[in-house]
Amino acid sequence: MDIAKDIFKCFQSNMETFPDFTVIVSDFQFNCHRFVLSSCSGFFEALMRTDMKEKAESICTLKDISPETFGLILDVLYKGKNVLNKENMLELWKAANQLQINLLITACKKCVKKNITIENCINVLKTAELLQSLSVIAKVKNVMVTSYFDLVYSDNFKQVSLDELVEILQNDQLKVCPDFCVTSVMMWASAEDYSHLPPIKSIDEFCQRKWTQNSTYNYIKDSGSATYRRSRLDKLLSVIQLQWASKECLSMLMSNEFIIGNKNAIYLVNRIAAARLDGVDEVKQPHRVGMSYKKCQHCSTKHNGYTDAFYGYSTYECNDSEWLLIN
Repeated sequence: MDIAKDIFKCFQSNMETFPDFTVIVSDFQFNCHRFVLSSCSGFFEALMRTDMKEKAESICTLKDISPETFGLILDVLYKGKNVLNKENMLELWKAANQLQINLLITACKKCVKKNITIENCINVLKTAELLQSLSVIAKVKNVMVTSYFDLVYSDNFKQVSLDELVEILQNDQLKVCPDFCVTSVMMWASAEDYSHLPPIKSIDEFCQRKWTQNSTYNYIKDSGSATYRRSRLDKLLSVIQLQWASKECLSMLMSNEFIIGNKNAIYLVNRIAAARLDGVDEVKQPHRVGMSYKKCQHCSTKHNGYTDAFYGYSTYECNDSEWLLIN
C-alpha cells in the first residue's frame, strides 16, 4: 500500500473545493489554496508571511506571466503533471524563477539542456543570462562552438553579439578553418540574412559574393548597426589565425571595402600579408596549440589545431592540397 500516492489522489480529487486565495493573471482568475502556493513557491510563501494587502484580501495579481503558463504551473503543483516541452520550457523557466518554484526550476534547466538547438540557441542563451544560470550558459555556448558552421547559416547568426562571436572564435574547440572564420565574420559584419543561401564551399565562391557598402543592412538590436559591426572588424580579425589563411582570402580582405574603411583592420591584414610574401610567420605561438587532430566543418580538411606541425609552412588553400593535410 502506497500511502503517499493515496493521499495525493485524495488531494487531487478535492483540489477545486474550498479555495482560499485568488491569483489574477491578465484577464484570467485562478482559484487556488494558500497552503499549496506557499508550500511550493518562495514568492507566495513570502507574501503569505507578511502583512501585505494581498494577504489580507486573499488576492494577488501577477505580471510578466501568461495565463497559459500559470495554468501549466498549477498543473504541476496540483497534479504533478510533466508539462515541459521544447516549446514552453523557456517561458516556464522564467515564470518558475519569478515565483521561486525550485522544483520546477530544476526540471526546466534539465529540459532546456536537452533541447538546445541552433534554431533556439540565442533565445536560450539570453534567457540563461537573464536568470544567471551558469550551467545552461556553458551548455549553449558549447553547442554554438561545436555547431558553428550550422550557426553561421542560420537565422540566429545575425543575432550573435560581438562579444559572443569573439568568444566563439577564440574557443579551442572551434572546428573550422581560418578561411571560413573570415567568411563568417564578413557575413556577420554585413548584418544580413544569408540563411537562404547555400554554404560557401571555396574562397572563389566567397569572393563572388559582394560584401560591399552598397548592401542593404538591417539594424540588429543586440549587436548594433551594420556601421558598428564594420567598425569592430579589426577586433574580430585579430582573434582569427590569419597567418594560416589562404592567399586568396588575404587578397580578398585587402581589397574589401569593409576592411579598407577600418584602418586597424587593413593594417592587420597588410601586416600579415606582407609577412606571408616574405615567407615569415609573425605569430610564433597561435592561441590554439597542443590540440588533437580535428576536421574542418567547412572544407573537411584535417589539421591538428595549429600546432608546431604547421611551423615551416607559410600557405594553405582551403579545401585544397596546399593546406597541410594530415592523414
